[in-house]
Amino acid sequence: MKYNFECLNNTMMGMTYEEVEEAVKDHAIVLFPVGVVEAHGPHLPLGTDIFAALNQALEIKRYFEAEGGKCVVAPPFYFGGTQAMTRQFAGTFTSSLEIIVDSVSDILESLDRFGFQKTVFLNAHGDGLQMM
Repeated sequence: MKYNFECLNNTMMGMTYEEVEEAVKDHAIVLFPVGVVEAHGPHLPLGTDIFAALNQALEIKRYFEAEGGKCVVAPPFYFGGTQAMTRQFAGTFTSSLEIIVDSVSDILESLDRFGFQKTVFLNAHGDGLQMM
């Protein structure tokens, strides 16, 4: 099986640390896609939420940069919370609210340590736990 990681190469994961430093100097906005890996019925992949958030981030990045703005896409946050009925299906991952808050706080602290000033969340998961 051949994998295509091109979409992730357009995130900070495909950047060098020097490119991240340059983005900070350019006052780039961070686009932070969040979602969860969960069942969406037999017709959709488990990654539907994160694929949607990541694609939204990449589209916003393209548009923003075409208008002369600077932004970067943070690595997607995959492991959110699921209270919905999807918990019962194989392949649905969930984390506690405490873990989600701690993990996202750590990520935001890292972005702050790098020097980024603005972060925009793109949440494609509608579960109440994720929205808190």
